[in-house]
Amino acid sequence: MSYHHRNGNIIGDPKNVTTESTSGIWDFDNSNKLIQDKKWPGTSTFPVSNPELQWVMSAQNGPSTFTSGTNHDLSDGIAQVYTGNWTASTTLTKTSYTNSSGETRYYYPFTYQSRIKPVSNTSGNSAIIANGGFTFYFTWIPYTTRSSWCRLFNYFGLANGSTTTSEGNTDEYDGPLIFTNRGTTRLEYRRPTNSSSSNGDTSNPGGTSLTYSTSNAFSFVLQQNSNGSARCWLRNKNRSTSSSNNTSNNQSVSFSGTGGYGIRSGTNTGIPVFGDAYYAVTDFSGIMEAGFANRPYTSTECYDLVEYLNTKYA
Repeated sequence: MSYHHRNGNIIGDPKNVTTESTSGIWDFDNSNKLIQDKKWPGTSTFPVSNPELQWVMSAQNGPSTFTSGTNHDLSDGIAQVYTGNWTASTTLTKTSYTNSSGETRYYYPFTYQSRIKPVSNTSGNSAIIANGGFTFYFTWIPYTTRSSWCRLFNYFGLANGSTTTSEGNTDEYDGPLIFTNRGTTRLEYRRPTNSSSSNGDTSNPGGTSLTYSTSNAFSFVLQQNSNGSARCWLRNKNRSTSSSNNTSNNQSVSFSGTGGYGIRSGTNTGIPVFGDAYYAVTDFSGIMEAGFANRPYTSTECYDLVEYLNTKYA
């Protein structure tokens, strides 16, 4: 598969970069990682070879003032299929902080109606189906002003049970979706449903004791497989002190519901939206980066990706 930057030039796939020798005890939990004497080298290169990213949305190279209704490149220079810009329905002011390594990072605070989304539909349905699933990741500040349910993300029109190809109330619960609940200290992921008559099946990756804090960076990687199973990796870490609150590696995700998993056939039927205008009123403290890949990454790739994000932002 060819990849492009915004100028249309074809570039090669990003490569893994290893700059550090390691030693220690191997943990054979399908992630093939060292659990002693192992530190991520902190490279700025995306850590997955042949990533098959459909899109990336990042505040890092975005505009300082993301004016409502304007279009901007939020790819952060990462190779991907989508070559268009992103837009928002409210004006976003990019904010910075210094992470525990002394690096400046950026985020966009946003509301439920900010509607950060690509200018045109973008989804790799055929590739997702052929490859047996997808990978979704994001890093955000784990806090909202609302203590009950809030919807961080919705991929309108991607699920097999969906009939729409636009953002709106139609089929808005088909998924994949990410909800937050500060009051019950959990995160909810709903897989894309195979049924047109039910919502996406629900799950709580990472459990029900997550730390919601404006001081943290929460990095999450989800591996969704076409047989319906999913696994997650997450890091929830103080951005200044590097103290860790929550960590999960290769954790099985348990679903409740009968909708089943399914991706809609067709081309570019979906549109990913952060902070849509069709759910509860809330303000999100901020999001740093997110991306969607048209294949389920291996457990090693997921581990490398969550470590990359954790080191980059916390």
